[in-house]
Amino acid sequence: DPDGSVKPCDMLPLKIGNIREKGLMEIWTQNHVLKKLRERKNVRGWCGDCANRDICGGCRARAYTYFGDLFGPDPNCFRDRPTHRQTR
Repeated sequence: DPDGSVKPCDMLPLKIGNIREKGLMEIWTQNHVLKKLRERKNVRGWCGDCANRDICGGCRARAYTYFGDLFGPDPNCFRDRPTHRQTR
């Protein structure tokens, strides 16, 4: 953001640091939210159970917007959500 705020995604209303106060590398390596986001094992729901979790992990911004949970399932995933499994 223009004020130096850093967010994990432009679509998330979550500020995780400020580059005017800390360097970007320090924010990247030390911020607890980013550490959790990098660990795909924290993803829940059908994204957490998906065989592609470690490759994809789903969109965290959509999960947060739809479910209010940064680690919830991606509501737009068509690959492995329960309704898709039933139609295979």
